[in-house]
Amino acid sequence: MQGNFQIKSAAVTDRGLNERRTINEDSYLEMPEKGLFVVADGVGGAQAGEVASRMAVEILAEAFQNWHTDIDAEDLMKAAIEKANEAVYQMAQELPALSTMATTIVALHIHRNIATIGHVGDSRLYRLDPRGNLFRETQDHSILEEEIRAGRITPAEAAQHPYRNVISRAVGAEKTIEVDMKTMLIEPNTTFMLCSDGVTRHIQDYEIREILLENPEPDKACEKFKQVCYRRGAEDNLTVVVVKVLAAEVEQTVEDEEKTISTVRESAKKTDFVTKELEPEKASVASKSFAQIEAKPEIQTVVTPKEEKIDQKIKETEKVEEVEKERLGSLVERLFSAILLVILGMIAGITLYHFILRDFLVPSEPREVVTPPIIVSPDIEYTSFEDNRRNVDSDPAKYIEVSRAKAETAEDFYLLGRAYFLLGNYANAKEAFSKAKELVTEAKETNRKTLENEIALGLATVENVIARNEFITQKKSMEAKEKSSLGVNSNTTVNANKNTEVNTTNSGNVKSLENATNSASRSF
Repeated sequence: MQGNFQIKSAAVTDRGLNERRTINEDSYLEMPEKGLFVVADGVGGAQAGEVASRMAVEILAEAFQNWHTDIDAEDLMKAAIEKANEAVYQMAQELPALSTMATTIVALHIHRNIATIGHVGDSRLYRLDPRGNLFRETQDHSILEEEIRAGRITPAEAAQHPYRNVISRAVGAEKTIEVDMKTMLIEPNTTFMLCSDGVTRHIQDYEIREILLENPEPDKACEKFKQVCYRRGAEDNLTVVVVKVLAAEVEQTVEDEEKTISTVRESAKKTDFVTKELEPEKASVASKSFAQIEAKPEIQTVVTPKEEKIDQKIKETEKVEEVEKERLGSLVERLFSAILLVILGMIAGITLYHFILRDFLVPSEPREVVTPPIIVSPDIEYTSFEDNRRNVDSDPAKYIEVSRAKAETAEDFYLLGRAYFLLGNYANAKEAFSKAKELVTEAKETNRKTLENEIALGLATVENVIARNEFITQKKSMEAKEKSSLGVNSNTTVNANKNTEVNTTNSGNVKSLENATNSASRSF
């Protein structure tokens, strides 16, 4: 019984079905009389993980053994986990056989309607509220979970990733540890579930919710979690602690308090009766003592300061939550107003352009727009880069003439090297590709990967004799076909033949470069 709440709990732990895991390295703690529940998943192989998890659980149990309401539960839990980190780390340093040991930990403390949560690693705590909504109250300290939160990979990709079991934070892994702490107000009929990753690797969050709803009794829910893990292979040690917080019966509490007061008074009367058989002096002293005890009304209000302190803390927590809600609501209103103003501004601008400014800005007669053949920009997008590369392939000599003195970025030097290569000037091509390789780290993120691959293939081709010979051979072959084609189409105009010759020759150069690149790739 914690304050006005009643706590029911159950737990299950198992080695699992993986034959390579001969020892259950998980540990757990149930102290419903203190409102404390812990799950720890040891790592380090052999017996090291088991030692680390057991040490962490025992240190937490010792810290809360003499806990009372004058001590802040969050501060005590954080200090206990930090103490466990120091103890595990020191033992790992002193004993070579345990040098790799560490452990995850997730802890829950409940007093009245306040729940305190602390965790390190990838062991989790879930909360099912009275309305059936499931919340994951911890965030895994693992490499992949951090990547998911950053948006760099999806949960589906993480499930198949080879690093899915690698944690980024653990008790005993480093000399100091950062503990994630959380304190919240809870309602009656709230259910908590603490578990190791041997459970969550087989059971998804939505399934956890269904199991807790279908099995309201903690012991039955624990057994169900174990059965599902076994059906799906139970690849790791598994541990589950289920805690259900119920409203205590107020009438029973009142009766207990009345009996306690009655017992004290009856005890006093019986003692007073016994003293009549003692010596007169001792009897008078005893009677006087009990009379003094009954004359002090302060005895009935010993617990009042603690109760007032708890109530004050609850009121402060509720006040903080109200301020946060007001701040969030104000932020949402400002954001909505800003978006609305932007939309209205866009509509006004479009209307102004179409009905007023269009006649002044659009010229009456169309004029020819000459598109420059080459785009040189220090901040080139992928599509522009592709356009410039096509310009180089269509007329490499012109590109060299225009851009040789203007090359500054990795993109510029790569295109210059490509032009030299198409014209057979391999020494200058190699020099330009090498310069592009030096500057590629400064390229824009959207281009960098493609540009790195292009530069690598260019250097591989220009430095490989086989690839260059393949390029020359295929270039000559394409020129021979071009001459043959020109001989057949003798009725075509001279200008058309010249254009066709330039385009076909350059297309042959590009095709030869691609084939030469493929040859270079095979040779390497």
